Amino acid sequence: MLRKSLRDELQASDAEKAEAALLDAIATLDEIERELAAAEQRLWQPHWSKNDPLDKRLRRVGMADATVDMVVCLMSGWEAFNRGEPFSAATNALLDQHEQSVASADRQLATILEQRAAPDF
Repeated sequence: MLRKSLRDELQASDAEKAEAALLDAIATLDEIERELAAAEQRLWQPHWSKNDPLDKRLRRVGMADATVDMVVCLMSGWEAFNRGEPFSAATNALLDQHEQSVASADRQLATILEQRAAPDF
């Protein structure tokens, strides 16, 4: 069953992959917001606001600067996408890096599946 699921994913069209990536991104953003709200609640200070900039909200709950920068970059890309504007160079670089990582993982998985499917001699 798992093997069939993995093969189906490897054979998915670009449109199907894009839709899956978009749905995954939305779910991830929702989870980040829930976790951020919960972390803020535990540390809440009267002078804070849920309307503070995202980077400030993330840093005040202890998120590492590199992670904050990545999340802010992705959010900027998401906002540009929603407005029909081009992504910034930083967002494009981050997305390219992610795409290369996914492609590498897909190739590695395909190799593993081929090796497992090969008859034992």
